[in-house]
Amino acid sequence: MTANTKKLLLFGGTFDPIHNGHLATAAAACNELAADEVCFMPAATSPFKLGQACASASHRLAMIELAIAGNPRFTASDLEITFPPPSYTFNTLQRLQVMHSNTNILLLIGADQLPKLHAWLNINELLRLADLAILPRPGYSTAPAAPAQIDPAAWAARPRLWLATPLTPISSTHVRQRVALGLPISGLVPPAVERYINQHALYRQSA
Repeated sequence: MTANTKKLLLFGGTFDPIHNGHLATAAAACNELAADEVCFMPAATSPFKLGQACASASHRLAMIELAIAGNPRFTASDLEITFPPPSYTFNTLQRLQVMHSNTNILLLIGADQLPKLHAWLNINELLRLADLAILPRPGYSTAPAAPAQIDPAAWAARPRLWLATPLTPISSTHVRQRVALGLPISGLVPPAVERYINQHALYRQSA
């Protein structure tokens, strides 16, 4: 990587809805990695969440844009929601490499995802497309061997960066549950996101 290479941290997920934990994690990881940009990319449909109800992709993207307004290092992308679902990280990384020249892409994931990596589409090829920026999770090793069914050469192809970013105890599920029960969500999501949820009556029927 040259001195002029841009660092782009890819933060993908359902973001249903985006909450203050997502924002705190992104900010801490961005600072720790000295990244130039954190790209929040909502999935149209996660291949691991097929059949689960969620707010529309347009609503989730709109909430992300409201949440990150004012932070010059945060951007939102509609890349995954403009392609037919489900959203596969491998396809996304291939498209990003074409769109962003002279850019080192770092994929932000939780350590709890490592045992599941073998189920990701084209995982051995994926591991050669981006560095992994790994968030610590309780009970997961910070120096694991290559996960089962993954080519050790692919596992060693790109750096794996273990972050010190602390876990923020907020979940989108908890936010949706509180909205469904008519409980306040102030402090869990940015005020603009709370207003958006109320204006569009999102999550009222969530369990």
